[in-house]
Amino acid sequence: MSLSSHLRDKNSPVNQFIQDQFPNTKAAPFLVDARKQLRAAETIWPDDGINRTDLSTIGTAMDYRLRYYFDVTPVEKLVAFGWRAFFGTLTGAPPYWSLFELTDSFFYDLENFTNQCQPVARRLSTVEENALNRYCIVLALFEQVRRAGGLSYNSPLAKEPFNEVNALLSVAEPLWLDDMRRLSWRFYDGFSHLLELSHILNPIFDGSPDVGGADADLIVDGTLIDIKTSVKPEVKADYIWQLLGYTLLDYSDRYHIDSIGLYMSRQGILFKWDLAEAIADLCPGQPPSIAELRAKFQEVVSTLR
Repeated sequence: MSLSSHLRDKNSPVNQFIQDQFPNTKAAPFLVDARKQLRAAETIWPDDGINRTDLSTIGTAMDYRLRYYFDVTPVEKLVAFGWRAFFGTLTGAPPYWSLFELTDSFFYDLENFTNQCQPVARRLSTVEENALNRYCIVLALFEQVRRAGGLSYNSPLAKEPFNEVNALLSVAEPLWLDDMRRLSWRFYDGFSHLLELSHILNPIFDGSPDVGGADADLIVDGTLIDIKTSVKPEVKADYIWQLLGYTLLDYSDRYHIDSIGLYMSRQGILFKWDLAEAIADLCPGQPPSIAELRAKFQEVVSTLR
């Protein structure tokens, strides 16, 4: 299980601890204000030809795409890189074996492309943007295999044999690329100033192994940010619980997180909340310190081993 899985599992001690400690997700003033802003925001709607499963893939792909504005992560450090270990029983079938064999070529091509394109801190042309987003779609599909623990028959990766990298990149539908391009450029046009700040991509925390895995999207200048590409303009309770879970897993305060945030990519809004003030709003009565919460959380997750 991962942190996300624990938070979805009502029987998990992690879920119970987070909900017990931070119950005020409906009336917390900072969340009430955020929801008002979202209701007034202009949402970028996907084309009618994009289904719910496609939206999930686009959402994961956008996590990759927006991080490329900040830096180019070495391919071996990408979450998607280790997907082959979770390939499952389908590797025995010839069509899927060809896909498995393409992996090294795909990551080699991705590395060459990012070296040539230099996507960091700049607005790409339409051609460059579409090309990078094709790679991001495939990374998203690889990551889905890894997080699910195997390849689903519904995945675009399982629908046909792939004999070359270009065929693999072609799984990205034109409608998906149009959608991602609009979302990508909206981020750059509104938030390119963030690219000058210190940042950490895909931070992993002291306690990540204790919950079966937990890697966040990014930390920018001390703010832990989760990227959400949701059609619905809402801040769900589990969005906040996930951010707090990551923060509490930073047992040693390695990252010095002083605020938490959400980037709502379809609404083009970046929320940033002071960590201590958010905890005070979410906790009834006298809130414990972040150090106390981390110590208690570490005790809870130690029971999962």
